[in-house]
Order: sequence, then structure tokens, then C-alpha cells
Amino acid sequence: MWAPMSELYGRRLPILISGLGFSIFAIGVATAANLQTILICRFFGGLFGSCPLAVVGAIFADMYVICHNTRAKVTL
Repeated sequence: MWAPMSELYGRRLPILISGLGFSIFAIGVATAANLQTILICRFFGGLFGSCPLAVVGAIFADMYVICHNTRAKVTL
């Protein structure tokens, strides 16, 4: 979800949205009154927290392709 969004809108917007969402759900975990709230907030916090991994991974892949002037080849 995050990597295609970064290709369409740039990398800044998905990182800002995910940072805000991760912060909100982290506060939700800190103020949770029961286990169900903790589990739901941790799930959505992980969903929003995965954006930097997807977007930064794309940056490193782009740098590799640019530096080596080759496309990534899949070998089986």
C-alpha cells in the first residue's frame, strides 16, 4: 500500500501520513483500558509503522539501479 502510494504522490506524503497515524495509535496503546484496544491499536500502529520500511527500501533499490545502470533481474 505504501510503496505504490510513494510512486504516485512522492515519498514525503506517505511518510507524513504514516508518521501521524503511527503516533495516534501509539497514544492509543498507551491509554488503552483493555486487551482488545491494545491489540487493535498495535495492529494499526504496525500498519502505519511499516511505511518507512517500504519507502526507504524503494529508495535503496532505486539507488542500486541508477548506480549500476542495470535492471534488477530475477533468477530462478
